[in-house]
Amino acid sequence: MPTVVELRAELKAKGLSTTGKKAELVARLTNSSMIDLTNTSTKRRARKTGPKSFHLHPEDYGYSSPRKKRKGESKTSTSSSSSSSQSSSPSNAGSELSSEEINDMKDLANLSRKAIESRFQISGKKGKEGTTFVAIGNSGKEYAIKLFKATKSSAKLSNEAEYQKLAAEHGISPRVFAVNVIHKYIIMEKLEETIVDYMRRKYPETGSTKPLTNEQQLRIIEICEKLDNAKVVQNDGNPLNLMLNKNGKIMVIDFGYAKAIDKKVLQKRGPEPNINLTLWHMHRQLRFYKIMGPLLEERVSSYMKTLKK
Repeated sequence: MPTVVELRAELKAKGLSTTGKKAELVARLTNSSMIDLTNTSTKRRARKTGPKSFHLHPEDYGYSSPRKKRKGESKTSTSSSSSSSQSSSPSNAGSELSSEEINDMKDLANLSRKAIESRFQISGKKGKEGTTFVAIGNSGKEYAIKLFKATKSSAKLSNEAEYQKLAAEHGISPRVFAVNVIHKYIIMEKLEETIVDYMRRKYPETGSTKPLTNEQQLRIIEICEKLDNAKVVQNDGNPLNLMLNKNGKIMVIDFGYAKAIDKKVLQKRGPEPNINLTLWHMHRQLRFYKIMGPLLEERVSSYMKTLKK
């Protein structure tokens, strides 16, 4: 549970009253926490507040990526920008939530940690950062809830969701539906299984080599190329972060180590930092599971040779 100081900072960032006892602060922030995080273009939407609270009300259907406040920018200009974004029509907001998803989020986006742990089943194993649960909305639709440790920074949680949304815009990550910075969780599109589990099922013989198809390899390369287009370095090539959706399409998850691609990153890693970092790491770690991808190695080697010239 956040401290009183953290709660007041969060409320202040949202332009809400910071007076009252801790229980009142929690209630006030919780009532304003449910948001829609549809995968819209950041160029079309303006931020409502600072990076600790990019939350929007259900009717806003949009978002923008974290940004630092410009020197000399006033609170008034931020409010004006926010009002402008709220007036945007839903048809210009990109991929919106369906009416069923909106109704599901009214319930799921405001759950306590205890409620999540008691109501839903764990998906897979507990991770270092937290645990993923499979949640069923009132509509019957399944969602994945990534419940982080209670000590996780609200700002880092918000940024992680933002980076995933940017990737989702490019069709390479699961959609993000909502974030709760009080109880520390993200609700996203449910995927089926990791590429590691899939390959183990396909090649069950102990110690057997597991070759990826050309289509799978090209998809993994495409993911890294589109991450560069999204201006996000995923920065964690663990193969367990490659998952298949219900149609068998590979997606990338976990943006806990992600960062924006800026001039400093480009100077150090060249024009394709995700080939240099993420794909290089993925290829090496896939081999640990005896999953072979020669096209991945070829793409990395070719890029590294070009980079050295």
